[in-house]
Amino acid sequence: MCRAGIAATAVALSFLSTSCTQIPELNGVANVPLGDVVKRIKCDLFQAVLSKAREDRDRYGFLLRWSAKVHLTLIVDNTATINPGATIINPLKRAGTSFSLGLGAGLITEAVRTEDIEFFLAFDQVTTELGNEDTYAEKYNACRFENGILLQSDLDLKSILNKALEPVKDGTLSKGPNVPTGSGAPPTIPPDEATKIDETLEKLKNVKIPEDKIRNLVIVKRNNPLSVPFYEDLEKTDAGKVSALEIASNITAAATMEADAVSAVKNIASPLYDVAAASLKDKECLPEITKVRFKVLTYGAMVSINKVAVDQATTPETSRDALKEAEKALKSTMTNTQEMLRLILDCAEEAKKEEEKKEEQERQKLGQQGQKPGQESQKPGQQGKQGKKAKSRKEPAYDPIGLISQTINFYITASGSVTPTWKLVRMTAPVSPTFASVSRKDTNTLIIAMGRPDLKNGQAAGASEQMNAAVLYSVLNQALGNRTPLPAN
Repeated sequence: MCRAGIAATAVALSFLSTSCTQIPELNGVANVPLGDVVKRIKCDLFQAVLSKAREDRDRYGFLLRWSAKVHLTLIVDNTATINPGATIINPLKRAGTSFSLGLGAGLITEAVRTEDIEFFLAFDQVTTELGNEDTYAEKYNACRFENGILLQSDLDLKSILNKALEPVKDGTLSKGPNVPTGSGAPPTIPPDEATKIDETLEKLKNVKIPEDKIRNLVIVKRNNPLSVPFYEDLEKTDAGKVSALEIASNITAAATMEADAVSAVKNIASPLYDVAAASLKDKECLPEITKVRFKVLTYGAMVSINKVAVDQATTPETSRDALKEAEKALKSTMTNTQEMLRLILDCAEEAKKEEEKKEEQERQKLGQQGQKPGQESQKPGQQGKQGKKAKSRKEPAYDPIGLISQTINFYITASGSVTPTWKLVRMTAPVSPTFASVSRKDTNTLIIAMGRPDLKNGQAAGASEQMNAAVLYSVLNQALGNRTPLPAN
């Protein structure tokens, strides 16, 4: 029996040492059809960018002139361990006593295979390719794909753009000389930008983007797995399918409204009020500003309350009614936010006039007409020259956002173990709770960095310094996170 255990251990050691020290195969979930993945990425980016540009050409049209640097990583990690051991028992002469000796060994083998694929997509070239009706319909199947797993699933790049562009939507960020010069600054906006955006939109006016209702239903099911049985039951009839699409679309719309309300409160009303409270604390207009701010917070909370009602609705009617209430609350939130901004500007203007009046009175007392206290008088014509010089110098213009980067990881781990047990008179084996085990971990990583590309002769020539740095940072971060820890001394 002891010889049988030793033989089994030897066989296991031989199998593990050979099978897990060879190059892992890219099979199973690691066998990703890269051609289909690239098509999906191009389609998702094309549809997301075109939708935003059509939504508001002035705010989001710059995206049509952007590009993307994409980095894909496929990792297969095969690990095997074996922990043979035994406890040898030697009975002593005295009854009921014995001597035992535990023996153990261990072997760990690991083979990791990593494949990296990187490519660059200039959006003007992508729009030219997918703007061709034959190519769009035949090669890309009108950008309709079946949802699989890992990199073949819905990457939801549209939501990534919507989230990143929230400060642009509410006007917190806008085009202009808002990026300092120096290392790492993104490329500037070319002078002919507006013309090229108009030409691109005109060229793509007949391109139809698939309806978002089906996409919304997929996203709602994915975000809330507990709702899947409800929708599956509802979709058993044709009328139920229509109802499911409407309910899911209303949930998506309500989520967008709540994000807008939160943005108005968090990015506009709250910081503006903090500034006003600090700089206008002695002014009579501050109480009125406080009242309007309270309305902004109240209506913003009502948006969230109605958003919950939309999420919990089980019929199109109740969902529709809750969505209308959310729309009303959002409109009131935005109206009062604008009113608050107007009051602050008016109050600041009034404070400025009061300050100028005090300065004028002080000048009269000092007998220095036309000169502020402590300020040297300018020579005649000097101010005019400075004004002309400032007007003649044109500041470089930059996009409201310099970079949008996203890293998506998918993990699948499979494992198995075996632990035979021997209990003999003079030996018990094995010692460790697990005799032998094997595992395989598949990792798919998608890194996308979007920004304005470097140009050469007016055409995209490659990723900008910012985009390259963003991808490199993500790759290094992934490498450090996936590294195998060193054994303890």
